[in-house]
Amino acid sequence: MKQNKNKLIKSNKQKLTGVVVAVSGLNTIAVSIEKKFMHSIYKKIITKSKKIHVHVDKPASQELIGKRVEVISCKPISKLKKWICV
Repeated sequence: MKQNKNKLIKSNKQKLTGVVVAVSGLNTIAVSIEKKFMHSIYKKIITKSKKIHVHVDKPASQELIGKRVEVISCKPISKLKKWICV
């Protein structure tokens, strides 16, 4: 939610949290998103992960690797980047 002139504006953009796994450009990082769910028949907890490319405003450095970040969806910036780091 954004706060604009003392009014709360509800944002309908998707928010995810993940861990930075790579720095793949000047303003690009790769983030691994993990999703845990229970199998409907076997009742086992399954973990699925997905790697997404995220745009960062300031130049990315190797120090970001391993840190937890929050990302929100946006309009496509390039072929792979459709997320912005908060």
